[in-house]
Amino acid sequence: MKVRKYLSFLSEEKAIDFATKKEITISQNLFQKFSAEEMNKIARDVSEDIVIKYVNHEYDEVYLIYNKFISALRYDLTCEK
Repeated sequence: MKVRKYLSFLSEEKAIDFATKKEITISQNLFQKFSAEEMNKIARDVSEDIVIKYVNHEYDEVYLIYNKFISALRYDLTCEK
């Protein structure tokens, strides 16, 4: 079985439950609250690193898991390949 490692920004238990059910290994959890500027920099740095690793064939697949805003009372957990 191939070992899969993921860097994730998890802010809700729902995301952790999803990862656990899918047997996804979370290599780092970041539960802190960030300003918009800090989050943009982190997202840029992480996405650049992921793209480089994908292009260099270190990653076979990349998935983005996030909470999709539906309304003030509802968010849907979404997974995109």
